[in-house]
This record gives sequence, C-alpha cells and structure tokens, in this order.
Amino acid sequence: MQAITWTTIDLPGYEIKGISGSKIVTDTCIYDIDSRTWGIIVFPGASVTSIEGIDGDIVVGSYGGLNPAGVFSTHGFIYDGTNWVTYDFPGASKKLDIRH
Repeated sequence: MQAITWTTIDLPGYEIKGISGSKIVTDTCIYDIDSRTWGIIVFPGASVTSIEGIDGDIVVGSYGGLNPAGVFSTHGFIYDGTNWVTYDFPGASKKLDIRH
C-alpha cells in the first residue's frame, strides 16, 4: 500500500473551486502543487474575475465590469493560460459563468 501525505494549502478567505492534476483553483487564483506557486487570474480590462473550475490547463469562469452604457455586466470565459475565449448566451439578461 502506498503511503499518503497530506499537505495544508492555506489562502485565507478563498474557496477551492476545482482540482485537476497538480492544479487547484480558487475564486481568483491557481496553485500548482508541483511547483508550489500561486498565480492570480485576471481577465484583461475586467473589474471582476471569478474562476469556477479547471480541467487540465483549461480554466473556466466569469468576468465583469461596466459596459459603455454604465451598466455592470458579466460574461463567461475559457482560459488556457495564453488565450481567452469569451461566451455570452444570446438574449440572456444575466450572464454568470460557464463550466467546462
């Protein structure tokens, strides 16, 4: 039987949203267990970014900010570490997030 080792990873005030391989995501951060490094994920130009899950290197969630009319709106995203793909459901009055 293989021994199991537990390690506490603490980032006060954040909720774990997903685990995939060696990566753990919280509301706005990604932690790599292998390299023991934290990264913050921020959608370019958004005032709010919220991560909802991870699958491999693919992170999904939502981002938002004021639109040109001065109304706050949110949109879904998929992020692979380099490229952002955004999603809006046609006709939706409230856009939250997507799940991969």
